Amino acid sequence: MDGRTYLDAVRYLLAAPSEVNRRAAAGPLYCAALNEARDALERWGFVAPADADVDDFVYERFDEAMNFDLMRIAELLGRVEEYRDLADDSRSPPSEFADDNKVIGLRGVVLFAIDLLARSRRIPPAGRRPLRTYDRGSLDAASGSHEQG
Repeated sequence: MDGRTYLDAVRYLLAAPSEVNRRAAAGPLYCAALNEARDALERWGFVAPADADVDDFVYERFDEAMNFDLMRIAELLGRVEEYRDLADDSRSPPSEFADDNKVIGLRGVVLFAIDLLARSRRIPPAGRRPLRTYDRGSLDAASGSHEQG
C-alpha cells in the first residue's frame, strides 16, 4: 500500500481529538514512513530477504548510508518508531498526548520524507542494475549520491 494512504488514517484520527486517537495515529505515521522507505530501497534494487525483519532492514540501509538525505530518513524512522512505542505503552505519560501538536509535527516530517523519497524516482540511480550487496557504497550509488564513503 502507498505510504501516503496511511496518512489518511492520521487525518481521520485528528478530526476527533482525544488522547486515544493521538496514540492511535502513531502507528499509521510509522507505517507511512516505513513503507515509503522500503519502496525506495526496492526501486534502487535493495530487496529485503524473505526472513528479514523489515524494520531493521530498512533502518540499517538508510542509517549506514554516506548520504545526508538518506541518514535524515533513518533519523525520522527512529523518531516516529520511538513515538509509536511511547503511544503503545499504556503507562506513558498522558501529557505526551495532551494535544495534536506532536502528531501534526511528525506528520509534517513524514510528508517531507515521503516527498524526498519520491524525488528519487526521477533521478536514475547510478548503475541501474539491481544491487546484490548492501554496503554503504552500493546504497549511495543507488540513491544517486555523489558522496562515496
